[in-house]
Amino acid sequence: MSDELELSIDNFWELLDRGEYKKCHKLLDSSDYDISKISTMRVATFFRELRYREAYNFAFDDKNNCSNYIKGFTAFKYSCDTEVKNHIKYIEDAKSCLEEAIKNNELGFYNKIVAQTMLIDSYFIQGDSEKSFSLAKSIVHEYYTLDKPSIIFNGKYQIYLIDAFNPKYSSEEKKRKLIQFFNYSKQERYKTFDDIIKYSKYLKYKPSDLIEAFTESNFSYEDGYLEYRLLEETSDEKEKKQLKHIWYWQFLILAQLMITEDSKIQEISHYTSQSTFDLLLQDDKKIAEFSLSNANDKIEGNVLTKILLDNNCIGTNVNTENVNQYIAVQTSYSRNKNSLTMFRLYGKKDDKEGTGISLTFDRKFFQINPINMNNNIDKTSEDVNIVIDSRKPLFWILYYNAERKILYFYPLEDELKPYIIDLNINIALKWNTYSSHKDKTEMKQRNLLYSFKRLFKAVKKCNNKELAVKVLYKLRYFIKSSDFAEEKELRMLDLCAPEALNVVNGTYKLYYEYKNIFEYDSLKSVIIGPKVDNKHGYCDYVKKLLAGKNNDIEVILSNAPLA
Repeated sequence: MSDELELSIDNFWELLDRGEYKKCHKLLDSSDYDISKISTMRVATFFRELRYREAYNFAFDDKNNCSNYIKGFTAFKYSCDTEVKNHIKYIEDAKSCLEEAIKNNELGFYNKIVAQTMLIDSYFIQGDSEKSFSLAKSIVHEYYTLDKPSIIFNGKYQIYLIDAFNPKYSSEEKKRKLIQFFNYSKQERYKTFDDIIKYSKYLKYKPSDLIEAFTESNFSYEDGYLEYRLLEETSDEKEKKQLKHIWYWQFLILAQLMITEDSKIQEISHYTSQSTFDLLLQDDKKIAEFSLSNANDKIEGNVLTKILLDNNCIGTNVNTENVNQYIAVQTSYSRNKNSLTMFRLYGKKDDKEGTGISLTFDRKFFQINPINMNNNIDKTSEDVNIVIDSRKPLFWILYYNAERKILYFYPLEDELKPYIIDLNINIALKWNTYSSHKDKTEMKQRNLLYSFKRLFKAVKKCNNKELAVKVLYKLRYFIKSSDFAEEKELRMLDLCAPEALNVVNGTYKLYYEYKNIFEYDSLKSVIIGPKVDNKHGYCDYVKKLLAGKNNDIEVILSNAPLA
């Protein structure tokens, strides 16, 4: 974003990589390129904008002359971002188009692999596990002679995974096959759990059906889940198995708190100081995640300990102030767009309330694809350039009312209506699927309660309580006291090795950079706090700077009633 690109069709893919979608659409509207190339570019732009329905409708409009592969890819992706009961039509479209594309040899090398992988999933989702298994085996056979080890690994991975989910097996056979799969998946950087969630969703597998196989395997996730490495702090195999249970339930809870395509919230706000916003207006500056040691909540990270105590999972003698080699960094967001409370608390200049700035982003500023989906088209492909998504996920903060022993948060369109996880409920709970539950809100609340209850059970059974709490290092930063509930917070959080972080000059503050605020055309509005000095003049100044960004960003003076 640091240097301006000429608005030329030759620069289209670089503009797309930068997230400058409006420029991309402008180019496509004015270009007289070959229709098939323009159509491919349009679909790619819709995808990067997360506008899957429009990508699907555009690709399947006959006048746009999109290839079978582009149609198949859009239909498959749209099916994966649609509720299960509605997705069969798109899977059928994807399957027929991908089969036709492969048959007609219209694919380059990398796109053929992606198409075959999508076909494997399409067959599987429709219940044809034998055909999925057969195609996975053919991938291994086809590419073995080409000496492509990563592709061979992918094919074998698919074989093991599909075989493990074959409905013809008994419970014990499934468990044995899943153990085999987990053991095979030890290779670094492979997204085992993401795929497990994907497949179990369509087969209605319960989390408890998978956990025994996982804990009995030699699975070792080395990429992305730093807290999992804490299991290596014990050499006791029984303890390690107990800790795997705990890590598993933590993973499942966080997966349920993640903002995804079916979330009701479209826009998310970030409150910052005027001086920081002035820096962010520069193309080479990015929003940063800062160390949680600088948080305004002095009991940040300790509320989970209170919950574990309240549910008799640990005793008061357990040391929960564990020193950890990893550092948690985060950026806070809110569903409150123009909030009196938020302007009072955040972005203050010289400790004066109401002097901050509220930035409102479209949710496409974050990674909102389902946590299980990691299909990407390789950038070297000659057919289409949809590149790997570097956006980070965003999670809801849970608030704990210790007096009532409930957790709650606000993901619904009605901002006054919370999800409630009542920890007082002790009846036998089951994991509920879409097909078994009419009320999806109730279902999601019950599944979160189920996950917490299983987590409590796993912590109680663990012999090493201190290490049990330590493995929950990530979850502890997604639970706060109900005193902060009015903030309706969402959080981007990472665990970082110290050497990966930067230092703010002249301070002890550590930070990790995320994105420039203009990427993905996602900045929708700038709200200037009610007590900003010379706010009318500053408003004009911001409008002038934003006018050069080729974005329709609204600049608003806050009407928050600060005296």
